[in-house]
Amino acid sequence: MRWVEGFSALFNLLYVLGLIRHKRWAWPAGFLGCLMAVILFYDQKLFLESTLNLAYAGLAVFGWIQWGLPARQVSITSLSFFTAIQIGGIGLIISGILSYVFARFSSNPNPILDSGIFTFSILATYGQAKRILQNWHAWILINLAMVILCLWRDLTIYAAYSALMTVLAFAGLRSWKLEDRP
Repeated sequence: MRWVEGFSALFNLLYVLGLIRHKRWAWPAGFLGCLMAVILFYDQKLFLESTLNLAYAGLAVFGWIQWGLPARQVSITSLSFFTAIQIGGIGLIISGILSYVFARFSSNPNPILDSGIFTFSILATYGQAKRILQNWHAWILINLAMVILCLWRDLTIYAAYSALMTVLAFAGLRSWKLEDRP
């Protein structure tokens, strides 16, 4: 499984580098990385991470389509503070429900962390496809949580990849903020 872990991390790294640079080719790279991650995480019994990567693959198709629209239709936007709080609250509720279900009815070894990463990653990926600036804030926290989860599961390549992704999320935030200036 190490080769699957390595190639998944590589394709997903290309995805983030492409997003930072506003390149549409990022979405197919992310699609491939996510399909490999489905296999990897299922093998680790991290069922929500596996499902998450399947959803990412679908969102990669959505992102590819969104980023193919004329630039004026996909400019960077920001959420109001109130909207961001509402979305965060909804994410916490969904994450709590999933945590309970997977703790009670599955062999998932880390249902709380897995559920939070799953829920907020879906929201953040949607934010990337829609070019919502706050997606980068979410990715900083999500990637830190992934480092912890991967270290617990002895997925050292993915833990290192997630640490790098945390740094790249800061770079993405900076890049998108610069583009958003009038």
